[in-house]
Amino acid sequence: MTGLLAQLVIDSTCQVFQMMLLTDVEAGEPEPIDQKMELSGITGIIGFAGKDGSCLLHLNCPAETAKDIAAKMLGMELESLDEAKDAIGEMANMIAGNVKSFLVDMGLQLELAIPTTVSGEAFEISIDSDTPVSLRIPFKYDGGRFDVVLILSSGMVEFLESKGM
Repeated sequence: MTGLLAQLVIDSTCQVFQMMLLTDVEAGEPEPIDQKMELSGITGIIGFAGKDGSCLLHLNCPAETAKDIAAKMLGMELESLDEAKDAIGEMANMIAGNVKSFLVDMGLQLELAIPTTVSGEAFEISIDSDTPVSLRIPFKYDGGRFDVVLILSSGMVEFLESKGM
């Protein structure tokens, strides 16, 4: 199941970057996350939840990559990092929307939360030790590097396993 979910995130990310930025991205090797992951720059966070479980998707970019993504998305150079926050939140929202569509097709009933962005230096996300699936997928493109993180609740994993995933 982890391999299929990772491929879903990779495909969704590639599609969104191509559609919104006319940019090809290259995925690295997906890897599980330990209980803590240190981040910096800007992170767009989208939660989705329903009766069968919940999920979080994070799009984390170093500051310069976030500015590059936002500039390409808006078609103009940015004056400050604050201008990039909305663009990163929206990119995370679109990637999560693609993932949600697949999960809904599997039979999950899910709703997306409003995008949230966090920025700063040396902050971390903590993951409960009983979280069954937590993946980090690194990406790179001509403007920099970024990560997409997917965290699934045990309820969602159980539902997907019951569907043969």
